[in-house]
Amino acid sequence: MALPLSGIRVLEICQVFAGPMAGMLLADQGADVIKIEPLDGDSSRPAVPYLPEVEGMGIRYVTFNRNKRSIAMDIGKPKGREVVYDLLRRADIMVINMRVGARQRAGLNYEHVAAVNRRVIYAAITGYGEYGPDADLPGADVRIQPRSGDLDARRTTYGVLPPNTQLYHFDMSAPMLLVYGVMLALRQREITGVGQKVDTSLLQAALACQSVNMTRRAGSNGNYGIVPAAPITYRCGDGRYIHAQTGGAQWEGICHTLGLDHLLKDTAYDTAAKRTQKADELHQILSAHFGTKPAVHWEALLKADGHTVSMVKEISEVYEDPQVVANGMFTQFEQPGLGTVTAVNVPFQMSATANEPHLRSPAPTLGQHTLEVLKELGRSPEDVRALRAQGVIP
Repeated sequence: MALPLSGIRVLEICQVFAGPMAGMLLADQGADVIKIEPLDGDSSRPAVPYLPEVEGMGIRYVTFNRNKRSIAMDIGKPKGREVVYDLLRRADIMVINMRVGARQRAGLNYEHVAAVNRRVIYAAITGYGEYGPDADLPGADVRIQPRSGDLDARRTTYGVLPPNTQLYHFDMSAPMLLVYGVMLALRQREITGVGQKVDTSLLQAALACQSVNMTRRAGSNGNYGIVPAAPITYRCGDGRYIHAQTGGAQWEGICHTLGLDHLLKDTAYDTAAKRTQKADELHQILSAHFGTKPAVHWEALLKADGHTVSMVKEISEVYEDPQVVANGMFTQFEQPGLGTVTAVNVPFQMSATANEPHLRSPAPTLGQHTLEVLKELGRSPEDVRALRAQGVIP
């Protein structure tokens, strides 16, 4: 059985994280994704962490550009824009994360694109949304974290703001939302025969990720959903840490499992309110207990009794996590010049296509498919030479 998006053509004009990830999610399901890059390439190619073995093949680029074809082209030149429009006439989906003003100037806003092909699904990602005073600002996850309330929500008990997290939760969730919208638009196109614009933003994704905390009733300041969590990470006898849910409904059971039944009889801790008030004191008691044996001992003991628990793992350990391995959460592919690359697999599973090859090609070199795609468009060798002479292609 073919992959679900086999036969779907996608034009991607995106750089860095969110836009390229949206294109990758479509490519992983069989879509033919043609990525147009500026002549000096997607800005993530030379970004850190950089892989010096192959020029222009940084780890960020490798991560989000598998299964695509690359064209290097100056779309600011009239002849470059003509090629873009030719590709749009054949496309089902266009994914773009250019800023709003830049799109308008390049003739790549939705109105221009729909005039070229009314069936195209125009999928756009911005930092802050298409409208409003900050619509044309560049967006990045690290700037959305403070803007969305996320950074303040993670303020420590002592009032100190935490650093930006390296979990790019809004850069990663925005493309997932966008692709969901694209699938709905494709379904609607089956009925109407007409495409439409689908847009989302990193800020919108940030609010969606915080839906519980963002829901409020009249008269509320909106902060009632954000409560400081009691410390539940403990240092064990081997110096490793364990993360265990020791409060709430888990309290009685975890005391039994750990052999701390005397705490259940202690009137200082016999209500949830008292335990909340004495959270630091209880943490010290439990820490002393966990400190008597290695983390692996406590993890096995608590899991055996059905408790929510995990050792605090380094990223290097996650690859071999039995649960991760059993569910095929990583995949591997051969990247020319770099060898075998391990990357996160398609983040869901479909039983009908479970055995289909989702990984068909590695991340392309800059402009690797320029001539191939121009030939598909019917451009003659003379046309190609003219484009090169005008600086449209390298």
